[in-house]
Amino acid sequence: MPRSRVTHEYLASHGKYGPLYRKLSMTGDQIMMQPEHRALTEEERALLVWLIRNGDPDALSYAGQLSEITVVGMCTCGCPSIDLALRGAECRKTGPSHLLVDLDGKTREGIEVGVMLHARDGEISELEVYTIADVKGPFGLPTIESLTLQKPRLNQQDGG
Repeated sequence: MPRSRVTHEYLASHGKYGPLYRKLSMTGDQIMMQPEHRALTEEERALLVWLIRNGDPDALSYAGQLSEITVVGMCTCGCPSIDLALRGAECRKTGPSHLLVDLDGKTREGIEVGVMLHARDGEISELEVYTIADVKGPFGLPTIESLTLQKPRLNQQDGG
């Protein structure tokens, strides 16, 4: 059985989000992360704190990492997905992903989005935000007030 990732690549081939990501692929658009080395914005930090406090029960065990997280990559497709690393690392951990949070919400613009928070090798590694409907152009993070927890869509561990 092939190993899959709970990321844009996984969504491109599975579930109700597949058509959007296959469409991106067919039009030649590439979904890639570009290096970015900066602190979290206030909005990103507030969202991460909420996700850790309200995610799966074991998500709370990652709360101590929040003070050490930096952004090390941003998606180039226009979504606000970011790669995260701890203690000044240059890139996020890779490998199998442990899904800490899987939920839906809406941006300030009213765009419906899905949100997943990933950990890899014991460290928070990725905040993934993707549109549920076909959206042209960039969009922002969901508002905390709009977030609703979902039943697990995917396995807690993937084969990254």
